[in-house]
Amino acid sequence: MKKFKRFIALGGAIAVAAGSFALSACGGESETQKFINESQEATASATYNSAAVTGTIDMSGTSPLNEAGATRLSIDLDGLLDIKTFDMDLNAGIEGEDGPEYGYIFMRDMQVFPSADTYAQVPADFSQVTLVPSFNELANGSIGTVGSAGAMPVAFSTDSVFALATLAESYSAVTLSDDSLTLNMVALMSAMYDDVLTMINSLTDETTISDIYANNLFVNTFNAANIVVSAEQLYTLVNLVIFSLSQDGATDAIQPPAFTLPEPEDGQSLYDYIGSLLGNEDLAALAGIDTPVGELKIVDLINLLAGSSGVPVTAEQFKEALLAELNAVISFENGFTLTVAEGVYASITNMTVTYGFDGEGVLTSSAAKFAFAFVDGEDEYSASFDLTANYSAESVTLRDINSNPLSYNGQLTTVREYLNSLNSDVSVTG
Repeated sequence: MKKFKRFIALGGAIAVAAGSFALSACGGESETQKFINESQEATASATYNSAAVTGTIDMSGTSPLNEAGATRLSIDLDGLLDIKTFDMDLNAGIEGEDGPEYGYIFMRDMQVFPSADTYAQVPADFSQVTLVPSFNELANGSIGTVGSAGAMPVAFSTDSVFALATLAESYSAVTLSDDSLTLNMVALMSAMYDDVLTMINSLTDETTISDIYANNLFVNTFNAANIVVSAEQLYTLVNLVIFSLSQDGATDAIQPPAFTLPEPEDGQSLYDYIGSLLGNEDLAALAGIDTPVGELKIVDLINLLAGSSGVPVTAEQFKEALLAELNAVISFENGFTLTVAEGVYASITNMTVTYGFDGEGVLTSSAAKFAFAFVDGEDEYSASFDLTANYSAESVTLRDINSNPLSYNGQLTTVREYLNSLNSDVSVTG
């Protein structure tokens, strides 16, 4: 059962996603869009302090991650999430070939700490449960690297719920039923991919950046993103970044920035504002370009990025090469399939997100269902996740794990000492 410790840690991270992915990271108004708009307004005044997280993870098959051959594993999850800090306590009931066991996952300062071992019985004293920093274990293992976020605060924004729902609605990938919105993420990806193909197929030697920007992919995406970031907010944020960069290496005197973005017009949408920047001659001149960025031809940019060696590529040649590459690796015939190499591919057969609302239209829950398969030659591995987060205005008290022993790099320390070392190490990247 110890071979599945990494899966337990992964389950903790995915459980957070069930409560936050949906809340982290768009002619006439349809009934669904009307519901989205009204619910966004109703939710704006709601208070969220915690979430009760429940779910199941089922895995089966053979995989390079498991040397023992065919196996099955089922994990039941339940726990609490502090929305203000994203700290979390999660219990994992594990049913595998060795019988029922228990594991535990904690998140503190955006770091996941699963128990180093699983237990046949619930431990009498949790302060003696040894934990491991799973992100570091994952980075050294075969699942992949998950960067440390240190103590970076996480903003809880319900606006992204309605942005994502709006984006899905623009692609007919959301269903309204019984005060809930269900987003079919595979259908959404497929529809957006169709827009990508349309955009590529429309390329000619005369196609400009503004021509590409007029594609539905950008129209729908930025109209949805407008719910999270307005044109005015983008203007303020970018100018703050420009000002900050202008002070690099400066003395005590404040250095004026070389340029600032023009202010958006009153009520201008995010999509229209970015479009106006593409057509702004003054910004282009600051970049040393004698024509607005939006008027630059795509084929000229392709050849510029490719370098001066060889014969310049035409738009038709680029289009054919790009479509051939995409067709070789991406397919939506049975869900979403990404082919890595011959006989090696990953498929998402189901991926839905459901938002629940009360009778007043206030957001009360989010749920994620996800099923995928990974095939590498004769090795096959599949998993399904079904996770739900029910939100509450109630505050929660989580376990104090600061003094719990932590096994790290072959040595024992404590959770608090480990977190302190991360927060004081400027080399840690997010």
